[in-house]
Amino acid sequence: MGNLKFYKDEPLFGLDIGHSSLRAVQAIRIPGKPPEIVGYGFSEFDSKAIENGVIIKPEVIAEAMHQLFEKNLIGKISSRRVACSIPTSRTFSRPMKVPAMDHTAIMDAIHLEAEQYIPIPINSLYLDYEVTHQDTQGIEILLVAASRNIVDSYHKTLEALKLEPVAFEPTINAASRIVQMVGLAQSETAIIVDIGSVAS
Repeated sequence: MGNLKFYKDEPLFGLDIGHSSLRAVQAIRIPGKPPEIVGYGFSEFDSKAIENGVIIKPEVIAEAMHQLFEKNLIGKISSRRVACSIPTSRTFSRPMKVPAMDHTAIMDAIHLEAEQYIPIPINSLYLDYEVTHQDTQGIEILLVAASRNIVDSYHKTLEALKLEPVAFEPTINAASRIVQMVGLAQSETAIIVDIGSVAS
């Protein structure tokens, strides 16, 4: 659902659309140093704007975004490119190991895996994967699936705000990426606990 490798070359900000709140943050990477936060903000909105994970009142989200940027922003968010998290409770993920193969073959493999283990028609989902480890024995990947209705509602809302959505990923994946970026998981095991207002 998007690749964040380009983050090193082109700036973007992260956006978390929760059950009744928005959080945005932009950081810069300085070689040899941890990421530095240059801007962040928070705002709240009526939880009725989202139903079963789908944004049904984009105008409410838009108003909250304007509130965030105009009144609740600390520092500066300079990019319109956005990587947006989607609720982990509304996604499916499953670790897999496959032989060494190209992207097309991996996508075929995760489609077969999804059809077997995810109780939702495949044509109603977006499927993607992230390589977590690779060696001579094969490739370890994390399969991720999310409802097209949910992702599309996020995408349309962001585009209506003149933002450029470049990636969507589950909230817990975004959190684990931060742990890796700051080096917390390099020397010892780390546990991430996501405590939300609806699900934990």
